[in-house]
Amino acid sequence: MEIKFKAKRKDNNEWVFGNYFHNFRKGESHNIIEFDSNNWHEVHQESVSMFLNLKDSEGNEVYSNDLLDFDEREWGGEFKPEAITIEDVIGCWNLSGSLSDVSNWRKVVGNQYD
Repeated sequence: MEIKFKAKRKDNNEWVFGNYFHNFRKGESHNIIEFDSNNWHEVHQESVSMFLNLKDSEGNEVYSNDLLDFDEREWGGEFKPEAITIEDVIGCWNLSGSLSDVSNWRKVVGNQYD
């Protein structure tokens, strides 16, 4: 199981990927440390999204809060993309079937914090 996160940087609002840490010394600072450079960036707490060890139908990594679109071939019509949560992974996945279907029928189309 690979543990990693993504979040929106406070300085430029771009996504950054790496390890997440909550810096209590800086007074509630939330940060991501990039894997490849060890640079750290303060991030918007609400945008922190954990990698769910899943990939979508196009091979993209799936993070919590990502918006997953439904494949019309499976459902026979258009549906509004829904955000996946950590609770969906721990329990059962509400509207969209089982999590094992992600790699076959779902694709990431954004994140609810885009």
